[in-house]
Amino acid sequence: MLFRSGKVIWGFGPVITLPTNTDDRLGSDKWSGGPALAVLAMPRPWVVGFLAQHFWSFAGDSDDDDIDLSSFQYFINYNLDDGWYLSTTPTMTANWEASSSDRYFVPIGGGAGRLIRFGKQPVDFKLQGFWNAEKPQGAADWSLQFNVKLLFPK
Repeated sequence: MLFRSGKVIWGFGPVITLPTNTDDRLGSDKWSGGPALAVLAMPRPWVVGFLAQHFWSFAGDSDDDDIDLSSFQYFINYNLDDGWYLSTTPTMTANWEASSSDRYFVPIGGGAGRLIRFGKQPVDFKLQGFWNAEKPQGAADWSLQFNVKLLFPK
């Protein structure tokens, strides 16, 4: 379900995670789902908003740990000339099944990107770096993301 109210666009609905991992280190063998809320505003030259989700396991391998996970991703883009932009899109998580010392993951940082057209095909390139201010034991202190997205506008 999606609603538009003035200059703010928002939507609320279900989210489902399927057990598609090929290795136990990459995910769970449980199905999970829950609610999701997205909010977006585009006051030029900005794009701001967030995506909040929560997952509970409801089926799957009974030997795997249960899932009780919240995630929150805010996004802030400042659009520049010639398709360039500055951006921050960290995803924070809380694993409510983990011990309190390993529960939270909080990255801080950002980067830049550029939207380029190859013929009629828009492609978005983005590079971001994050310092992990709060993290589970054994997680990296820093992370680097390089994204390439093909866009298919109407």
